[in-house]
Amino acid sequence: MNITENAQLRSACRGLTLQDHWDSSQLRRAFGQFATGVTVITTRSKTGLNVGLTANSFSSLSLDPALISWSLGIGQRSLADFQSSSHFAINILSAAQIELARRFSSTVEHRFAGVDFVEDEVAAPVIRGCTAWLICRCYRALHLGDHLLFVGKVEALGVNGGEPLLFHDGRYGALHDDAAARQEVQ
Repeated sequence: MNITENAQLRSACRGLTLQDHWDSSQLRRAFGQFATGVTVITTRSKTGLNVGLTANSFSSLSLDPALISWSLGIGQRSLADFQSSSHFAINILSAAQIELARRFSSTVEHRFAGVDFVEDEVAAPVIRGCTAWLICRCYRALHLGDHLLFVGKVEALGVNGGEPLLFHDGRYGALHDDAAARQEVQ
């Protein structure tokens, strides 16, 4: 059933603009209204090279077992590296790391050059200065639409805390720290 053909639904939605036909730019704009955190997801290629990219598709999935998810477009050049790797790291960026977000979302060939990160004795590169990081074993990879959804089982983590880097409506930003507006979620 098409929502605009249902009289009861149309009546309930009076005053709202609902579109049941849209193009990808309208859908992208709607998705962009959801503010997300920003991560750099890292792994190692089969040849041992460090691979990383900026992603805001990260989400917690389950506490028991400890599972997270993120997705990568099918056309991305690093897809094969993530598909063939047993582990990846989720580096949750701080507001001070906006240049890292830009760097890892660019076409710069040597993205790790000059970046302070740990690679020895960890399963995937971990970037210093992040608010948190998670090292995950690839648990599942599912082809859904034009993306591959990765589910990772958390094997190690660290938390620094601090101001997170956010992404909303195509722009990076930070939280407005208004103590009167802040509420802790339980």
